[in-house]
Amino acid sequence: FEEAWSSQIEFIAKNRNITSLSIDAQVIVHKFNDVCNHYLKREIFERRGRFIGIRPYPLAMSLAQEWLEPCTPQRLLDIITEIARLSEPDRTQLSNAFAEQMKYLGYNDKAVMIVEKIIGFDSPFDNAEVLNTELGSRLFRSFVEVNPVAVSQNFQRIFSNKTTKELLEIGKGRRNIVWTLEKLCFDKRTFSDSTKIMYSFAVAENEVLSNNATGQFLQLFNLFLSGTEATLNEKWEIIKWGLSHNNSKYYELAIKAMKAGLNSRHFMRINGAEQQGTKQLQDNKPTCDEIKEYWDKILAKLTEIIKSNNNFSCMASEIVANSIRGIFDIKMVEVIFPYLIEIIQFKNNDWEEGLQGLKFARKFEKQKLSPEELCTINELINSLTKTDFISRFFDSHRFKDNDEDVHLQIQKDIDSMIELANEYIRTNVSWQDTFPILYKKSQFYSYYFGKQIYEIIKDDRVTVNLFINDSLETISSIDKKERDISILIGFIQDAEEDVKEMFYHILYESDSFNYLLFNFIAEDRNGKKYFDWLFALIDNKKCNLVDFYVFTYKNALRNLNVEEITILSEKLFSYQEEGYAITFDLFYNIIEEKDNKKKQLLISIFKKCIYKLGVNKKGIRQLDNYK
Repeated sequence: FEEAWSSQIEFIAKNRNITSLSIDAQVIVHKFNDVCNHYLKREIFERRGRFIGIRPYPLAMSLAQEWLEPCTPQRLLDIITEIARLSEPDRTQLSNAFAEQMKYLGYNDKAVMIVEKIIGFDSPFDNAEVLNTELGSRLFRSFVEVNPVAVSQNFQRIFSNKTTKELLEIGKGRRNIVWTLEKLCFDKRTFSDSTKIMYSFAVAENEVLSNNATGQFLQLFNLFLSGTEATLNEKWEIIKWGLSHNNSKYYELAIKAMKAGLNSRHFMRINGAEQQGTKQLQDNKPTCDEIKEYWDKILAKLTEIIKSNNNFSCMASEIVANSIRGIFDIKMVEVIFPYLIEIIQFKNNDWEEGLQGLKFARKFEKQKLSPEELCTINELINSLTKTDFISRFFDSHRFKDNDEDVHLQIQKDIDSMIELANEYIRTNVSWQDTFPILYKKSQFYSYYFGKQIYEIIKDDRVTVNLFINDSLETISSIDKKERDISILIGFIQDAEEDVKEMFYHILYESDSFNYLLFNFIAEDRNGKKYFDWLFALIDNKKCNLVDFYVFTYKNALRNLNVEEITILSEKLFSYQEEGYAITFDLFYNIIEEKDNKKKQLLISIFKKCIYKLGVNKKGIRQLDNYK
């Protein structure tokens, strides 16, 4: 209402389709202002920041209805067209204000009829070009609250036959289209057709927001707070429709929808879609029997996919495994047991995810299970538990479903590794068969396995050298990103100095292994003896200064005295800003409150780093900002 928005006042006052008075344009603007001031004084109008509005909401609705009575579809369309011709910011602000008023007129039959006309077949709004604009799509967000059925029919005509490529090209209007579809999917009258449109937009996803088409589509398949009035049976029909497409993207999204359907806890959604004009819709609340039927259909289909051995079998297998605990939690174990047994039999008792899922369920939901159900779970767990050496090796760091203290459990896991190392040597387990697995798959406590291996064979130098050579040969055959050298690190740590030096020299001379030298020296309590080797690799361009980051929290740094810290920091400083940054990050982690002399030295080093780098040093992780 203030001077800054006088152009909008003039547009409303002078536009014959809005203010139907046949008097001089300047006079009508004056009258408009006079009327506004009159009702402001009577407090029927009220100021809202720089704008004014009618205070009694029923009066505002009554006046809007009165204005709408003689209005024709063409007249309303002319108003929209004339707003679209305005310059910014008037166009956006007036179109938003117009749309906001429209959405509250769903109770008015005339408004419903007008919306049906202006977005109906062969109307100006019956084309994708209009919908792919900010203004056009914004108006549809309001039209959907007046006449959702007409909007759903409009979307069906425009989008149902679009290809994925064509839907990917929809950009400017996409946000408003997805928000409109969200409201259409909430209404049970428009759920089926609109959810299929949302499905197609999700397949043609080009947004990275959490509430993009994919996110809103998957939300619909939750049991509770799903954002729709539709029943679980109606949701299942959409999943079947998606699976029927000869298209991998539709198929994958249907599986993800089934995953959402098996969710049994932590339901939430963003408010907004349920509020449609003056009405507020309610999420569907299924009964226990409906949930059982829904889950039975989902589990049957996922089991079928697992047994088909197609590209999505692993995905389906993981979904079923991850759903076990949740289904046990709400005491519906009878629904999933038959499918678990069927899957276990199909996989010949080789289903790692299923084993972990059952262990989780047994530990956390044990109190909710009957003795018979607990007995069945134990039988399934026993059938999936492997006893070969490799399986036991990697099983020792997995989830334990016992109630022991965490520190006691850690020590038990370490002891288990030591015992496995004893067995490994005692029973002559084949190195050739096991090394390719042991040096590829990560095991949290494998360091202690390697350490015990050396302890057993340390007096046999031939066997020690054979172990090192075979290990390096195996590691060389594994992709660099997949290598896990923890066993070899543990093996070398307590080795004699001449064995270490020989081993380090092998790594130093090898273009394939020289970067690993940083890992081994970082763990070595006397690693400082070999720092010059590392800097030589860097100076010769064979390794990078950032390779020093593996020293974080490691023994080689913790065992440095004050003089050695000074020498190392000065050497790192010679590499300019990168060296200062690495020095700051590495030494920050070795501050010891008890050693005041070392602490004061480190503080002086940090000051040098800050003076060089500034206080706004860019961090890689959240912890870096804390430092």
